[in-house]
Amino acid sequence: MKLQKDLKTIWIWLKPFKKRLVVYAILATVTSIISAFIPYLYGHLVDSAIGGKSYQYLLGAMGLWLLMSLFSDRLGRFNSKKGGETVVEAEGRLVCTVSDHIIRLPLSYLYSKKIGGDNAQSHSCWQSLGAGFVDFY
Repeated sequence: MKLQKDLKTIWIWLKPFKKRLVVYAILATVTSIISAFIPYLYGHLVDSAIGGKSYQYLLGAMGLWLLMSLFSDRLGRFNSKKGGETVVEAEGRLVCTVSDHIIRLPLSYLYSKKIGGDNAQSHSCWQSLGAGFVDFY
């Protein structure tokens, strides 16, 4: 049950990126299919070389194997990069939203809560955080 709750929470933050995630899932599937076919093609290439096929056939098969390997690698790298960028963007939105919520809480609420230790430590933490924001702006 906890996993379902966690997945629902994650989906809330990933929902604005639904189209991108579907495209990346399709690209990952295509990359996996191509990557699964490459060893088969390589084995066929070796069997053909042992069987005495013509050089033209072998060069064509090697060219196809090379192109598929390069395409699969490039597609996988692209998918990994763009998928990572999407996750970083979603995480950034989450951090900004949570930080904005914490900053807008009333000070009386923050003083009444014990966060990570005794009240003096949390008060010191909030003072440092506030000083950091003042220095930043």
